[in-house]
Amino acid sequence: LLLACGKEPPPPGVVPETVIRPVGHLTRLTTTAWVDSVEALTGVRYAGTLPDTERILGHASVGAAAAGVSPLDEEQYEAAAWDVARKMEPPRCAFTGTPAHPAPSYDDVMSCVEADLVDLAWRAWRRPVRADELATLTDVWKSLRTEAGDTVALQASRAAILASPHFLYEVASGMPMPDGARRRNGYEMATRVAFALTGRGPSVTWLLDADSGGFDTAEGIRAHVDAAIADGSATEALTAYWRELFDVDTLPTLAKDSDLFPLFDATLRAALGEEFDALVSTTVLAPGADTRDLFTTRWVPDDPALRTLYALSSDATSVDEARGGVLGRGAFAAVASHATTTSPTRRGLFILTRLLCQDIPPPPPGVVASLSAVADVPGTLRDKLGQHVSDPSCASCHASMDAAGFALEPIDAIGAWRETDEGLPIDATVRLEGVDLNGPSDLGDWVASHPALARCLATDLWHHLTGSDDRSMDAVWIDAWTERWRDGWRWTELVANALTSEALRSMQGDEGWVAAEICNGVDDDGDGTVDDLRRGCSVAATAGVARCVEGAWTACEVGGLPPTHDATCPGPSQSGAPADVAVIPTTFADLLRVMPSCEPGYVPAGRGCEVAADRLCAEATCGIGIGVVTGRDVAPWVACASTEAVTSHTAPWTELVALDPSCLPGEVDMGGCHKAFDAWCRARGKVAGWGPNLDVGDAALGICADKGERVGLPWGSLRYHGGCDRWESLQNGGCGEAAHIACQSAGYTTGWGPVPSADGTHDIDVVCFGAVP
Repeated sequence: LLLACGKEPPPPGVVPETVIRPVGHLTRLTTTAWVDSVEALTGVRYAGTLPDTERILGHASVGAAAAGVSPLDEEQYEAAAWDVARKMEPPRCAFTGTPAHPAPSYDDVMSCVEADLVDLAWRAWRRPVRADELATLTDVWKSLRTEAGDTVALQASRAAILASPHFLYEVASGMPMPDGARRRNGYEMATRVAFALTGRGPSVTWLLDADSGGFDTAEGIRAHVDAAIADGSATEALTAYWRELFDVDTLPTLAKDSDLFPLFDATLRAALGEEFDALVSTTVLAPGADTRDLFTTRWVPDDPALRTLYALSSDATSVDEARGGVLGRGAFAAVASHATTTSPTRRGLFILTRLLCQDIPPPPPGVVASLSAVADVPGTLRDKLGQHVSDPSCASCHASMDAAGFALEPIDAIGAWRETDEGLPIDATVRLEGVDLNGPSDLGDWVASHPALARCLATDLWHHLTGSDDRSMDAVWIDAWTERWRDGWRWTELVANALTSEALRSMQGDEGWVAAEICNGVDDDGDGTVDDLRRGCSVAATAGVARCVEGAWTACEVGGLPPTHDATCPGPSQSGAPADVAVIPTTFADLLRVMPSCEPGYVPAGRGCEVAADRLCAEATCGIGIGVVTGRDVAPWVACASTEAVTSHTAPWTELVALDPSCLPGEVDMGGCHKAFDAWCRARGKVAGWGPNLDVGDAALGICADKGERVGLPWGSLRYHGGCDRWESLQNGGCGEAAHIACQSAGYTTGWGPVPSADGTHDIDVVCFGAVP
């Protein structure tokens, strides 16, 4: 009091600068945030298993703030990172170009690898990349490229980025402040706001804005928050917050007794979830919306499943007045009930604890909380639960908790209206805190007007945004948010004010915390190096690297690209020498047109795709088709060879079976017959054979190579290219592209494979054609 003498009190909603900041901590990405962020970064939607995120205080975000990573978790994250890395598009630089490009030089490949890794790491780690971090990532690539090839080595480096703690955790170390607290830097603030508003990491635009100071001030942050809310990019994540608050996100897997509730199928579950989202959109997220209307609105979306459940006419736009707002709708009714009955206790507990922040202790030791204890009591469920009130050890809690739920008893366990329970009239009259209520509508009005609602919802948002419980010293922040929110009850204003407040922009940090290096001409992390940073960039859609020098970013540096050669048929090359093979573009539609059994979604090889390639090369008068070399590009490419390089042959099935007993007549694209066809061609003085590509009755159609060179490789060189790691993989579709990449890396135009090792010194051979033009 003495210290406060002579000072003007702060205005409502403003927090004194001397208030203790929230505690800073690492926050692991929730499962949803991991999947959504990876999809935004790579275009790959991961559908495998990830560690569960425990809900604490009702929110996964709080559980994520307390979550560690066990050895099993590490394995799951690493497996997920590898799965995504294998499915990512080729890099946007000199590494691959198109199949018509020749093999680039080592310097070009190295430049491309650095650009690709910097671009992914900068976006995934949500900050610039230090030079030593980039060196570590490129070292992974260097150590694997000889054994596994450039592509697999790059996949390993990409997977390392996605499995890194820098991606898995939301990291914020902050910059020191004069009072001992720490201020989040622009990247850390952009990250916090992005996850809060969109459920995933910041976009490239936001990262660039962070670098230029766009997230250093409350005004700059507010501009980004307002823009995200206005353009709808925040709608999904903000709606998901309310779904989590009400447990409505459990609807898709919620089970009900099908005999008692035959209407509760997948269609109704989806309709209830969509209705809840629509109610939130119109009463909470809409511009100028009053959040209290969520508990009183009668509006209902136009949906046939909802009309049936709520017994509405085909032109109805509102529910019956007695039903009221969200507490009287099917989504809440279903998740706050049992599989066979309603649950006044569960419903009342939610209202009093999650919406009004009242403290309801757990049942005393030895008390049976199950309804089985009163199953034999005659009467309605309210009559049965009356036994709780008669027990002194239960009465203090159940008197108010059950009362709030009794007001919702006219709503059954899936949201339909009912007048009776067990054949007896339902009594929905209750008295809560001295107020007489009758039914769901009155209860909704009571909650909407309750003096504790604003602060309770503000407290819940505090848990969600800070990832922590509310301590006594945090009350001043929550009170400030609440006071500013009460003026209009616009929930998006509450979110915006929270994200721009000192509670989110600053934090307490442990002694010894090191600030992250940013591009500002200062040695922020104290390692003796100033601004040795990299970030991604592009020139003409080609990935490059920008470097921070003396507090400023250089222009985008793009490594030398290999020359692009026109996709022409086999013939004279630029050097004048005859070209034995060429790679030409086609379309998925054309592949299916000429050979419906070709499945181009595979990164195709086999399954009729070699035949499709041959037919398309013939249509283009480009000689003989030797296979589809890639199907992952926007347009797939096929390889065509001159008749001097390859020839088509039919080999009798009897001769193939004699060469390899594991070959079964009629088997196309299978390992035994494939090895037999190669042996059949070599027995006739050919370099190699590829087939059988088509069963033509007593014989098999395939291709023999009159030119070309066999290049010995380990299986590891073709591994991970669509699963080409054994003879049985020929049908999986990745071997054709794997052989093509292996041959291009060796300086050829294209190739096929695998085939058996000719000299027995390697696991397998690939057959490569054509010198680089």
